Amino acid sequence: MRLISLPFYAFSTLSLTSAALGYAGESGPCTYPLKPAPCNADIDSSGAVGVDDLLMIVDQWGATGDNERPTGDCAPLNNGDCQVNITDLLMVLDQFGSDTSACGPCGIGEILDCQGNCAPAYYVGDTYCDDGSWTYNGNQIYFNCPEFDCDGGDCDTQNCTGDMITGSCWLPSNTCSVLYEFDCELAGGVSWLVGANCEDTDGDRIPDVYELGDCSTPTGGFTGTDPNNSDTDGDSIDDGDEVFGTLAGLDLPGYGCNPCRKDILIQVDWTNAAAEDNDYNKLHPNQAARVVAAFANAPLSNPDGSTGITLHIDLGQAPYLGGQYVTDPNGDGNIEVDNVIGLSGGELPIMRANSLAANRDGYFHYAIMANSLSWVGEDPLGWSGYGDLPGENFIVTMGSWPAIGDEDRIGSTFMHELGHNLDLKHGGATHSPNYKANFNSVMNYRFQLCGTDLDSDSLPDGGLDYSRNMNDDLNESLLDESAGLHAAGPAIDWNGNGAIDAGLISFNINCRPNGCNGLRSYGCNVNPPTQCGDIICTSYTDNNDWNQVKFSGITMLTIPTGIGCNPMGFTTDTDNE
Repeated sequence: MRLISLPFYAFSTLSLTSAALGYAGESGPCTYPLKPAPCNADIDSSGAVGVDDLLMIVDQWGATGDNERPTGDCAPLNNGDCQVNITDLLMVLDQFGSDTSACGPCGIGEILDCQGNCAPAYYVGDTYCDDGSWTYNGNQIYFNCPEFDCDGGDCDTQNCTGDMITGSCWLPSNTCSVLYEFDCELAGGVSWLVGANCEDTDGDRIPDVYELGDCSTPTGGFTGTDPNNSDTDGDSIDDGDEVFGTLAGLDLPGYGCNPCRKDILIQVDWTNAAAEDNDYNKLHPNQAARVVAAFANAPLSNPDGSTGITLHIDLGQAPYLGGQYVTDPNGDGNIEVDNVIGLSGGELPIMRANSLAANRDGYFHYAIMANSLSWVGEDPLGWSGYGDLPGENFIVTMGSWPAIGDEDRIGSTFMHELGHNLDLKHGGATHSPNYKANFNSVMNYRFQLCGTDLDSDSLPDGGLDYSRNMNDDLNESLLDESAGLHAAGPAIDWNGNGAIDAGLISFNINCRPNGCNGLRSYGCNVNPPTQCGDIICTSYTDNNDWNQVKFSGITMLTIPTGIGCNPMGFTTDTDNE
């Protein structure tokens, strides 16, 4: 049997026999032949049998070995009896004074290893890598060198130096340490890479050698992430946080976050006036599901080959368990907003601090569903919501609107305000003009409440999407009704005269629809009786909102710009710097 023990550099008091580890069947030191006489009696290997050998017999008298030959066991020939007794004493007395200088340092069947220590010759090629992990007669044995063909093939060619080689050990604590393989196993390591280190070039807590760059499923410490990019999928969440969870204990992998697919997380709380049911303003599950589906269908590619964004909406359900009813500080269901610093002041910071766990800060957007919003100390404005631009906070304030509940305009407004956190604007690249007929996005007031256009007639059809830049530019001074929004049609009666005009017309068409189905347009330079994006005829473009999404807005260190949203035209919009 082989004896395995911790090397000198580790916990030297721990020793395990091969039997304890499940190894069996090999010859052990107590069954291997002794040196022939008189060499066997030279216990201290001094070159002669003398007093020192007698003293060693006396010192070890009665010692026995369990597959480990005790010092002083030199008789009877040929194999000894694995104990120190009268037989050994008589052998030394019989050979007393003999010259043993020609005996050599090793016994029968033993050879010198890479470092000059005696060890059984059968250790070479016996399937165990002798790299110092194994001991013989108290010495660490090394056959892992070219002279012994890397221990007869037992050792990896990278571990063929005649010394014990270190490697990177991935520990159960999801940390890396440079250890010897044996120490790695003792520490419960889940993987060990010979000769490797724990260098982490991109600082994401995943060593380079464990980042395979192929987006494979994380296992045994290995991940599919990019060793040169701490955020492989570009969602502003470090790979290590998505694979292991954050250092503050936020279980992102438990939430389903993936370092190779973009994730956005939102905790959604709700409040109301004292007389209302606590869940009056809660985002309904089907509304949340539609928004989640819209993000899943986003035309954005991911390193794992998928498209879309995984949107995590926490309404208090498993596994998130965060979203909840929160008390409005003044109990009226109205969120007071600072008219200078927006959601960074007023009531929201108080409600956020009372609800959002500290370890979610910088990872979760925070939203509140409420009745209304107002400037601090003033009357409600009647707006649909307000969002940081970009940033981490937004509110949806439609509880005081008529016929709220399980309807699409709540969900589409939720997606609209979230869009502001992602740096999306009412007019595409900018906020104005609003109501653009060719900007097919819930960010556009034209489509915020009744949904995006699904049939290219420039009217809402209940879709839920950010713009994908599918429509042509429009010049209100040179409108071609037969071309509509793009060459594929259909034709659109921009001036509302009941016909598709053959020539080019001039009309101001970026105006709020009549309900969800009626087109409104006015002559150029006419002050319309209802809200339009402007009163002049001009040119405007579509926009690719999805490509403009800014995931990093949540980590802003400065007070963000805020934008209040007023699709029904109750009052004017305000940007708050």
